[in-house]
Amino acid sequence: MLHGVFTLRSLRIAVVGACLWSLSPALVSGVEAQVPSADLPPAPRTAMVIDAATRGIDPRVGQHVTLVMREAMAAMGYAVATGADTLAAAQGARMPYPPAPADLWRVTLSAGVDRTVFARVWADSGRYVYELTVASADGTGPFFARGSSGAEDLYAVVERLTREAVPPPSSWDAAAAARYRTPVAAAPAPSPIAGQLAAPTPRPPGQAAPFLRPVTPAETRTAEAPGRRLQLALYTVSAIGADGNGFYNHLIELSIGVRLRRNIILSLQLGYANLNGRDGRENNLLPMVVFERRLRLGPQLDLSIPIKGAVGFLPFNGPVLRVSAGLAYALGERVEITADLLCPSFWLIDDDIFVSMNVALGVIVRL
Repeated sequence: MLHGVFTLRSLRIAVVGACLWSLSPALVSGVEAQVPSADLPPAPRTAMVIDAATRGIDPRVGQHVTLVMREAMAAMGYAVATGADTLAAAQGARMPYPPAPADLWRVTLSAGVDRTVFARVWADSGRYVYELTVASADGTGPFFARGSSGAEDLYAVVERLTREAVPPPSSWDAAAAARYRTPVAAAPAPSPIAGQLAAPTPRPPGQAAPFLRPVTPAETRTAEAPGRRLQLALYTVSAIGADGNGFYNHLIELSIGVRLRRNIILSLQLGYANLNGRDGRENNLLPMVVFERRLRLGPQLDLSIPIKGAVGFLPFNGPVLRVSAGLAYALGERVEITADLLCPSFWLIDDDIFVSMNVALGVIVRL
């Protein structure tokens, strides 16, 4: 009886074992399908390169600096966003241009990339100067690098500075990045960097761009020089006594000036003066030397603030000093109307000082 029980139990075990053996390949393959392969490479780090900002040099220099930074980032192993995607991210985050380090950090989180690079470029003593800033979504940084180059080694120096400033993709704090990354909602808005840069012409392998040379001080002075140096001006001036004497003088002044710079003018002025004399009205001539400095209210505005200092001599009376500030509006390249609205004058006559507040209107014609 015991032998029969043992045989039946053994038979059952054998049957169950055979069933499990027949199902084992499916079970094993099912488990293997759920386990990711350890040979798959990790996703590459993502990056954006904001268009480089130039100051006082050819804008094409910034285009080439941007191109070299993108190439260097890709060579380091980053997946670099396209120019169109970068511009869309800047617009979505309402990023000002040129951006500060805090703006780079904000647009990096908003775009969902790992790192963002930006460069400023200018010229000093005949050489290009570069300043690179890097923001990282894992909270490290910001990272900086600075250097200079000539035109012949522009590409090599920019590539070296990019590799110095940007940490390698392997340097990454995933836990910190997960804490910092939060959804950033912002309505798309026009970005000041839109339309500023066209795609630069790809450079031939191993060749620099000889036309990208720094602007010399002489070229800067030439760019700031006015197109028309000489100018003629005619003014009508009302001088109202401001020290209790109640006098009134009126002048018609003719001026010839030289524009030393676009906003600096030196003039010689001769005025016919109808004066309040001791025995009635008196006529005289008032020559003056005038130094003028213009304050521009904006690069696209034709409105400026002329600030003047003048010294002259009134024959048979004494010196005259005048300072003024007002407004000037250009009607075109050659004609401008101007008004001196705040114009105290000091008349030194017979060891006395008389003070007047002047108001002047004039028209300027540039030759």
